Amino acid sequence: EVLEAMCGSGPTTAWLLERGACVTGLDVSDVAVASFESRWPQCNSIRASIFESGLPAESFDMVVVQAGLHHLHPRLDDALEEMYRVLKPGGFFCFSEPQRGSMYDGARNLWYRFDRSIFAENEESVDIEAMKRRFDGRYDFEVEHYLGNVAYFLVAQSMVLRIPVWAKKYYAPVAFFLESLFNPLMGRRTAPLVACRWR
Repeated sequence: EVLEAMCGSGPTTAWLLERGACVTGLDVSDVAVASFESRWPQCNSIRASIFESGLPAESFDMVVVQAGLHHLHPRLDDALEEMYRVLKPGGFFCFSEPQRGSMYDGARNLWYRFDRSIFAENEESVDIEAMKRRFDGRYDFEVEHYLGNVAYFLVAQSMVLRIPVWAKKYYAPVAFFLESLFNPLMGRRTAPLVACRWR
């Protein structure tokens, strides 16, 4: 039982379903839930806030968030508590987010501040160390993988960079190849993104 929190149209749903998960998508947006339902009719969906989901405690084996936590400031801690509450004992919290502490922070903060056509006022990278301090003793922090380089910027962030969608098919294969070469070299200071698995 997997809760894809702040699911949007379901960026990780296919991957989860291929591995046998029973997925429930949760989002506060009617548009996002409708998109999720049209793409993944075999899944459950809930329109609710991650701050107060209304879901039963200890009801999911895993909670997955793909680039949603950085939208939750200043109430990130409230959402983290809610996700912890709905996890079964021994369950996994898996997420991938822009992370604070990288050399990209200054540029990211300026971009968040001035590009209001895409970014909301409350967007900011997540502070993994602060999150770990808050949940010390409640989670085992099993995986902390730093990543993001050529494909992260040119493919995943193409909308932010205003790269036309039609161009992706031409450069994406090369970008993903370069990403795979450089990712082993990425660390906390050099990577814009972190992927974590907490148990």
